[in-house]
Amino acid sequence: MKKLIFAVFFITSVFGLSAYGQNDTPLVSKEGGFSFIPPAGFGKFQFSKQTDSAEAGGKTHYDYEESLDRGYMLISYFDLGVNLVDSARIQKVLDGGRDGAVRGSSATLDSQENITVDGFPALSFIIHATDKDKITSYARTVEIVAGSKMYSFLLVTPTAPDLTKPDVQKFFSSIHIQKQ
Repeated sequence: MKKLIFAVFFITSVFGLSAYGQNDTPLVSKEGGFSFIPPAGFGKFQFSKQTDSAEAGGKTHYDYEESLDRGYMLISYFDLGVNLVDSARIQKVLDGGRDGAVRGSSATLDSQENITVDGFPALSFIIHATDKDKITSYARTVEIVAGSKMYSFLLVTPTAPDLTKPDVQKFFSSIHIQKQ
């Protein structure tokens, strides 16, 4: 029975999300409590649910990802296990997410800005990294702490100017989080 419920959830998530993303139609995740308008060409996201090792905190995260020639997108969220309301703790969580992204990809932090998304504290940052083949990629991430959930909206592109294209700017400005 549990397998059937998971299969129905998985199929609904994949097919429900793949129908969106064209003509400014927002992609909505009722389960995740978020919505956004994907950049042009994106919209057939694959859903996965993964649990980190106990050493990494054992958190279950829910990911929507898609890879195209123009870039890679990952929208991820997980439960923090506690409802964060203290601004200093929230900033520490956001900074930790940024630091993990920089360390994990041996990247350079190019810029960052504390913002809010629907009243929730967030951190927007841009990084770049060069791989062993000397190919440089550029990424913008918006991380949001909303009550007991943390969200991450990531777009990786082959050139820095791709991060400032109008449809990419529209994507980042279209992110909405439902009230917790």
